[in-house]
Amino acid sequence: DIKTCSAGSNAWGASFDDGPSPATPIVLDYFKSVNAKATFWVIGSNVVKHPEILLSTYQAGHDIGIHTYSHPHLPSLPDDQVVSELIYAAKAVLDVLGVYPKYFRPPYGDIDDRVRGLAKMAGLTAVTWSSDSKDWSFLGQSQMGKVPATFKNWMDQGLTNGISLQHDYYP
Repeated sequence: DIKTCSAGSNAWGASFDDGPSPATPIVLDYFKSVNAKATFWVIGSNVVKHPEILLSTYQAGHDIGIHTYSHPHLPSLPDDQVVSELIYAAKAVLDVLGVYPKYFRPPYGDIDDRVRGLAKMAGLTAVTWSSDSKDWSFLGQSQMGKVPATFKNWMDQGLTNGISLQHDYYP
């Protein structure tokens, strides 16, 4: 599994799970304003609902990986359902972008050797994260301002080459 960013000695891999969604363009605008790129881990059923958002994300130069078709806990599923979740998500991306994804992020970061092997047979490598912004815990609360403070704390600690977990399903 990949858990760190290898883009350079002082790089940070910002990544966003669960889109595309109507909130994704807000994230895209921010990254455009700071001339930076991120990785978006998309759910196949959301790709079907918002193909134009996925396409604009890809055309803006961001990386795209899959986050399954419906966000289940993969280790608890039988083999055929794991394969279906991965392949249907990959097909949704392929249908919109014309590109088969190389990477996937297991929902909740939960993966075992069986799921890894099934993913490998589908041509996919798992990518997780080294730092969690915990933005999901502030959903619908006035505490979303804690997320930038979390990033500042990571930078103050001198953390580099990390992959951080955020979500692009809410503004």
